[in-house]
Amino acid sequence: MIIAFVQRYVARAGIGTLVSLMLPYSLTFLVGWSILFIAWLLLGWPVGPAHRRRSPSAARRPDAGDQPAAASARSKSTARRRVHAPW
Repeated sequence: MIIAFVQRYVARAGIGTLVSLMLPYSLTFLVGWSILFIAWLLLGWPVGPAHRRRSPSAARRPDAGDQPAAASARSKSTARRRVHAPW
């Protein structure tokens, strides 16, 4: 369907013409979205609703085993209620 549209303007257009016209746009989008994705990961933001990766700042926090018993019990009970950040 796209080839038919291009052939209105370039009579001898084929698959090669279409690829050569669209390749620069495709590569630009690939590079741009890859940079945004890498920046997203470096900021530690979740990639999706089931994302389990911890951010670098969260990795520096002490584990529940390092906390006193009362704080550990409290954090375990509140951790069940927190699912994911709303954004």
